[in-house]
Amino acid sequence: MKKILLPYFSMLVLFLISQNYTFAESYKNYIIPSANITIDGNKLDWNGIQPAFRDKVNDQSYDADFDGTDLENFYVAKDNTFFYFLMELYDGNPKSDIGTQYLFRANTIYNNSGTIGDRFLSAYTNPPNSWVGIAENVTDGIKSIVSYPASYLGIGDKFIEWQVLQSDFGSVNQKFIQTWIHSDGNNVSDYDITNIRLIYEGGTISGQLTNSDSQPIQNAIVKASGKCGEIFYESLPTDINGNFTINLDTGNYFISYEVPESGVRYWYSNGNITPVCNNASSVNVTLNNNTPNINLSLPEMQIEFWYVQHRKYEDGREFSKAAFAMKNVINNNYILDNILVSMELYDPEGNKIQPSFSGFGGSYKTASGRYDSNNGRWYFDNSHSDTSYYSINFDTSMKTGNYRLVVTDSSGNQYEAYYYFNSVQNIPVLSSKTVCAFKDGDGNLVWKWEIPSEKFSDVNTTVRTWVSAYANESFIGDIFITVPTHLGWAFAPANLLQALEQFGGETLKIGIHVRSNDNNNRNYTTEINWENANACACDVNGDQKTGLVEAIYSLQVVAGTR
Repeated sequence: MKKILLPYFSMLVLFLISQNYTFAESYKNYIIPSANITIDGNKLDWNGIQPAFRDKVNDQSYDADFDGTDLENFYVAKDNTFFYFLMELYDGNPKSDIGTQYLFRANTIYNNSGTIGDRFLSAYTNPPNSWVGIAENVTDGIKSIVSYPASYLGIGDKFIEWQVLQSDFGSVNQKFIQTWIHSDGNNVSDYDITNIRLIYEGGTISGQLTNSDSQPIQNAIVKASGKCGEIFYESLPTDINGNFTINLDTGNYFISYEVPESGVRYWYSNGNITPVCNNASSVNVTLNNNTPNINLSLPEMQIEFWYVQHRKYEDGREFSKAAFAMKNVINNNYILDNILVSMELYDPEGNKIQPSFSGFGGSYKTASGRYDSNNGRWYFDNSHSDTSYYSINFDTSMKTGNYRLVVTDSSGNQYEAYYYFNSVQNIPVLSSKTVCAFKDGDGNLVWKWEIPSEKFSDVNTTVRTWVSAYANESFIGDIFITVPTHLGWAFAPANLLQALEQFGGETLKIGIHVRSNDNNNRNYTTEINWENANACACDVNGDQKTGLVEAIYSLQVVAGTR
């Protein structure tokens, strides 16, 4: 074989070295199978080999969308001497009227196609001048390594296959797959940089994912990782029966599944599941073997948005509080009725806490908003959603560490969760006496309060303020808005206020709390009826509208000049 410069590679230099894509720290492993492959344009000898990568249909560049350039499946195999590659195409036979390269790169870093030393290869179709070549990323571009004659390449019905010597290409073990297709003189047609990691040997873990009714969960991704998930390795999507298989290097792994939207991750634990990664049990993978029956059966419900906090109130009360909700795992909705028969809270030393109050707070309507100080914009939910809450109040001193919550439902099922508490911080309590409010000409409710900024200089905090709706003193729902501590004002949109009225709200009250940024501490003002608030200097020029003058005033507040 003759080592020559491959001029076609140089056309790709600027494109290739400039690409840098980002993926989550989650990979798929592909164990390269050993096979007897003959490069002859007949893919029968690929039967039984699963694709290493399945591409989306019709994802080529719009200005290089040629027939025979849309990758469907990419395969890799090996024997003692050669690597073998196969690309199946969605849209026709490999191009022959324009010289076209079908390329693979083995990336050391999964989201970086420009690492020095990484090698890639091209199967070039331009009969009768077809060839296969290997090149390498170097500091000043791309260096040709070797080329092979057309006999190293085979073309069939909607596919192309080729081979290269392992000794020329080097190891691809633990390298990531990148593929692309490029016709001479045109933009790259189909470009894919993947999180699929090639490994020479290993084993598998398999099992079934089901819901609380023992029904299989299809098209879900189960993951293996180190303890608490330093790097995750993904299964293929679960099949119609909820079955999954994960390809892995030999070693010990922890298996988990993250419920979509809620973000709660459940870990395999000796035949059961746990939401606490430190309570997970490891699963061993041995060479060329499968570890079966690592089954995950999700609970019907889970504990949501729970926290443990120290609180102070403007009226002088001071105590600690744990609060949480219960959510249906299957439909991702909060459970609005009281379904718990017991709630137990344990401090970081394992002592059971005796509450001063423990119970169900009821269901209500809620909507949220926030002010983004980076761009000066307000964001609000389009509508209210249904939620509910439970609370446990207690007077014992807070301790640093994990608080453990254990709840039992009416069917005897237990659920647990952990929350880490850092420390009690000295945060000043704001005064409701400084609150003023008015409705502008569009029906938005605007309110302002005073922030004694010198008292917050040593504490990292955020303000959450809200409008609560009541009917005969019964809580109906709210709109809560998160703002920077020193902003000193907020507003609630007219459409969300009108919704609270439609839900039966007759009275609107305003409240404010300052929270430490770790959400371990909150200090609350007393709620006041907005109509009983002070005459409002928020309406700086007295026109009953929030306009440019008010915006300038608010910017001055943020800047600390007011």
